[in-house]
Amino acid sequence: MTTTSDTFERKIHRLHELVDGTDAEVIWNDRIPDPDNPKQSRQIDISIKRGDALTLVECRIHSDRQDVKWIEELIGRRTSLQAAAVIAVSASGFTEGAILKAKAHGIFLRDLEQLTSGEIERWGCTISMTIYYYQYSDLELALFFRPESISNLDMAVLAQELKTYPGRQSLFNAAGDELGKLKLLTIEPSQRQKVSFRIRLQLEDFHLCREPVLEVELSGAAKLIEQLLDVPAVVAYRNPADELVDHSIIMQRTSLGETGVMVHNAYRMATVLDLSAISLPPNCQFCYLQTAANKDLDMDSFEILGSDGLYASGGPMTVTIHSWTNR
Repeated sequence: MTTTSDTFERKIHRLHELVDGTDAEVIWNDRIPDPDNPKQSRQIDISIKRGDALTLVECRIHSDRQDVKWIEELIGRRTSLQAAAVIAVSASGFTEGAILKAKAHGIFLRDLEQLTSGEIERWGCTISMTIYYYQYSDLELALFFRPESISNLDMAVLAQELKTYPGRQSLFNAAGDELGKLKLLTIEPSQRQKVSFRIRLQLEDFHLCREPVLEVELSGAAKLIEQLLDVPAVVAYRNPADELVDHSIIMQRTSLGETGVMVHNAYRMATVLDLSAISLPPNCQFCYLQTAANKDLDMDSFEILGSDGLYASGGPMTVTIHSWTNR
């Protein structure tokens, strides 16, 4: 599976948790024993289990519409795994032959139909998503060594080691903690100004040029920036054989591609955000996400993908070397 298909399957998983999760177990990337060979497990994109009844949900995110061949494969899979039902989900729709074959053999089809502006207005609920991040500037990192260590430092090697040091994120996390105490989110965007900060801490087992770094101090300025994510498409999760779009399940895709917001019309919502798709300017760090709707909705689930997006983006920083003294 690719990252794209994983993300698509997770969205469909969240969607079925909304619809089926109250009285069923919904599992993404499930593995179940083959009835004919229990020692062999079979991978299922999404399984829905109600008591002894098993429903298979298989997903495809291809550029072309899915045809009869895939439907015939799913008919065989339903029989082989003794499933009660199969739901075939295609991001690109189905051919007419596939729709007819599925209808004749009891395979449930689902695709994603983009709604017109009129349909969105009639549906009556839209959701916005805003991300917040700290934008750092004038960063200075002070490194404190024992006096006898300083002569052993090679500045070129130190700079390269510092660039790849995995604990670098700890500095920004500590800075973010300090900035969080200022409650910048409560200030009107037009009134937000840069704020100065200075943090000093010890990092466990931190060495540069094989010399121990006893303390570090990060100082600079930061400003809380907010970015409203565009919602270029609102789609309905529906049976392509139905002439009327079923608005019971609506999915909003954001400008982050396959990341989106799923909404069920029973006033419940599931959110999935792929942070790896967010492109931040240099020396920025993601810190908050806010969703807002024009009607009351209960947050049923929230999932973050691409945790690397939580890391501060690389950027310029002044580094100074200091001799450490016991204060």
